[in-house]
Amino acid sequence: MPYTSAHWGCYEVRQNGGTRDLIPLASDALPSDIGAGWLSGAMDRGVRVARPSVRKGWLERRDTTGRGQDAFVEVSWDEALDLVVGELTRVRVEHGNGAIFAGSYGWASAGRFHHAQSQLRRFMNLAGGYTGGCTTYSHAAAEILFPYITGLSNTHLQEEMTSWPALANHCELLLSFGGISGRTAQVASAGTSAHEVPIWLGRATKAGMKVIGVSPIKGDLEDMPDADWIPIRPGTDTAMLLALAYEIRAADAHDSGFLQRCTTGWETFNAYLGGAADGVRKTADWAAPICDLPAGLIRDIATKLSRHRSMISIAWGVQRADHGEQPIWAALNLAAMLGQIGQPGTGFGFGYGSVTPVGRPKRFLPWPSLPQGCNPIDQVIPVARIADALLHPGVHYLFDGKDCTYPDLRMIYWAGGNPFHHHQDLFRLEQAWARPETIVVHEHSWTATARRADIVLPATTPLERADIMMNKRDPVLVYMTPVTARQGQAMNDHMIFRALAARLGFEEQFTEGRSEADWLAWLWQGARKVARDAGVDLPDYDMFKKQGLFELPQANTTRVLFSGFTRDPASNPLPTDSGKLELACARIGDLDLPDCPGHPAWFPPIEGAAEVAVGGLHLISPQPRSRLHAQLDTGSVSMGSKVAGREPCTLHPDTAAQHGIAAGDVVLIENVRGACLAGAVLKSGIRRDCIALATGAWFDPQDVGGRVIDVHGNPNVLTIDKGASALSQGNIAHTAVVRVSRWDGPVPDVATRGQPTFAPRAENKEYWFRVTVIDTPTVRDDLLTGVCGQIEDHGPKRKRTAGLQDDIQAALPARTGPGRGPNEESFIDKVHTVRSTWGTCAPGREPPGLTPWSRGKSTGGYWLTGPVPARSTGMPCARSPPWRDHANSRPSSTPRHRPLRARENAGAGWTATAAWGVAQCLCHDAAPPDSSGWPKQNTWLAMTAIGQKLWGSALPDVRQGKASGPDRMAKSTLPQTIILSRRGL
Repeated sequence: MPYTSAHWGCYEVRQNGGTRDLIPLASDALPSDIGAGWLSGAMDRGVRVARPSVRKGWLERRDTTGRGQDAFVEVSWDEALDLVVGELTRVRVEHGNGAIFAGSYGWASAGRFHHAQSQLRRFMNLAGGYTGGCTTYSHAAAEILFPYITGLSNTHLQEEMTSWPALANHCELLLSFGGISGRTAQVASAGTSAHEVPIWLGRATKAGMKVIGVSPIKGDLEDMPDADWIPIRPGTDTAMLLALAYEIRAADAHDSGFLQRCTTGWETFNAYLGGAADGVRKTADWAAPICDLPAGLIRDIATKLSRHRSMISIAWGVQRADHGEQPIWAALNLAAMLGQIGQPGTGFGFGYGSVTPVGRPKRFLPWPSLPQGCNPIDQVIPVARIADALLHPGVHYLFDGKDCTYPDLRMIYWAGGNPFHHHQDLFRLEQAWARPETIVVHEHSWTATARRADIVLPATTPLERADIMMNKRDPVLVYMTPVTARQGQAMNDHMIFRALAARLGFEEQFTEGRSEADWLAWLWQGARKVARDAGVDLPDYDMFKKQGLFELPQANTTRVLFSGFTRDPASNPLPTDSGKLELACARIGDLDLPDCPGHPAWFPPIEGAAEVAVGGLHLISPQPRSRLHAQLDTGSVSMGSKVAGREPCTLHPDTAAQHGIAAGDVVLIENVRGACLAGAVLKSGIRRDCIALATGAWFDPQDVGGRVIDVHGNPNVLTIDKGASALSQGNIAHTAVVRVSRWDGPVPDVATRGQPTFAPRAENKEYWFRVTVIDTPTVRDDLLTGVCGQIEDHGPKRKRTAGLQDDIQAALPARTGPGRGPNEESFIDKVHTVRSTWGTCAPGREPPGLTPWSRGKSTGGYWLTGPVPARSTGMPCARSPPWRDHANSRPSSTPRHRPLRARENAGAGWTATAAWGVAQCLCHDAAPPDSSGWPKQNTWLAMTAIGQKLWGSALPDVRQGKASGPDRMAKSTLPQTIILSRRGL
């Protein structure tokens, strides 16, 4: 039986005439709404990337300023891959592997093998490493905080979260900050076979569990219709939690024995509650005006918590705010004060309903995954700080107790994600996005990120490839059968990286000799071993493929968070400094951070009540029901949710009336960071000082009346790009204030539902020399012969090369003499052969005689990539040049090298590979370039000789600033290439 799987569910693949339908598993009682739009969204040819495409401005002149506006030029796969290889090699040679940011952040596939992040990291690690990202947009504050105060990673803590059956059977009062909803629980990062959260909530409430939901939106409690809704002011959860803690302490209702036995830091936290630090007691009366709630209500909740078996639950979204560490820390402290941590159904919870698996009562098995290898570059940046890193290379910042420095990023390689969806302040990101020299993106659709790339490689969707869903938090294993043929010229990430690895000389290491089918079989064999160790027999691989689905037997289990520790803290200490839960943490306190002290504390958010008091509205950007983040935004379900063709925003009817807005109107939402259009929906289940605009509408900025506005409704044009604190540097998407008004002007069409502009390839006007030094001892005549012998006649304009060697020789100074440096023999007596070629980029043509491994294409020309001296490290080394030994012209993956450094001890200007192009490698001028950075006279004479022979005229003397336009040698491209150009060629 054919099946497939996604982050939002598993599906039976049924043949329906000439098409195939996706039918949710019969065992899934509440299938996701998202799945109904999967086929239509993934197969939408209107937005699919059909062929490899290169941004026109980058292709013709390496322009970085036109991203998002330029047309694209469709090219062959060979040319696109060669361009990528050329840029990877160039950046590695010039700046080192740390200058490449390999981004793969997003929910790319539920399949275990075609996991874009694993494929990208495996490839980049073999290529010498990369700068990567750490933490997540989902819960960065928790990821950094939890190891300090619980000793557990965020992942471990959530896997040990108290199971739903314990809540259903034992919890009497659930106090939920941020809500618990089946809307957000539609998904799981590695796939899910069922959707159970609303079912468990129903069982728990039916058994008598009372729910108090604290959220600005009542919809966060939609699966708990009898819940008491507490419409708190956004960003003030910490104040309410501190007030609850104070009132419980004031009533002497805290559990002193538990606090002494299982925690440390109670005295410090208690002193803060009493005002020792700031003179302010954190009473209900203090919190009431901050939270915009009655003080009596806060005191009443405190009393109920202390009199019932209570669970304090925090949704992921609560900590995605300014000072996001504080509410989760305060919630843990409140639960500890009640003394119910470690008991069935009570204590502390984080992430219930944020995704499906949290609290799932299933046995977890550590299934195998694709090995990624080890990254030789140890530098990472928090994912939410990518714009800062691009804008401020070399700037210091604090993160997780360390003084860090932003790297100088020159290239971005992105596969499996869409930063122009999940990042904040997208107009700022767009400014930062112009800084890298090259951006490569794998993408199946023309997302905002793809439209802002230089090289776009068309990727497949999960519906177009075979894979295996193996989620350690799900009891079902699924063989994912391809549902459709590959669209256009799309290739999957593994195929793309394999082709690149072949060009760079490490295909064998990347594949380990396995095909894609072999890798899937290898993963299944590893899974069988894991299952055997757990007492489960999995079928062999062929049987599994035939069955399509396997459900683990006896998969149920129930967990209680911290139960072993609280039962016997001395024998089961936590891996914190104290061995206990840290209500105050000395390690954090010792960091002396102004925005994150050593205990939970109240900080007013950077935007909030003051801005609302003068007409603003709190912006809430929840997850949508109709898609996963930005995925499938053009699918049928997401399109069906649009209002006036754009993303719906929710307003209270009273607020809408105050602003002259009716249901269905197009509205303008704006602040100092940006503006967007959205379609108005009116509901009473939202605070009057709030507006809700779900994430995920594809970013579509357009010039509307001289102002750039996102016309589709992406809330991240309005959110703040700032770290939650110097501890976590997490994003603060839920801290933002906006203004809203009815849009009375013409309503622009949404352009992201179609293809970008494509342009024909311009006739190339430039001829390039690209040189690489090879560690092959020879004599000077061989060097000259090698250069001249590689200049081939081709194309409509045949070039005369006769006598070129003599002209170059005449331009060079003598080999010997007093100007010769002490180490000059490294370049003269043991001359390194120079390989070079030239050519045009006329469509479908290329210079003859280039072997596949040495072919590289760039703006207007070709060059040979490859060998460098064997004494260095950092790039693959090829064997002898093709004109010397054709039999050995295939690349070798070892040894690994770096480019030749400047000549030492001689004061000479010999620099890295192809330092000043052909001419510098042919000269042995003992003096460095002049103060302007241009080569000195002897080098220039050699350049002039080349130009004279090829074009019949000398090169313009750009050293004196006399050339411009096509008749120039672009200094910005040196020392990588010499561009020899002449108008009219």
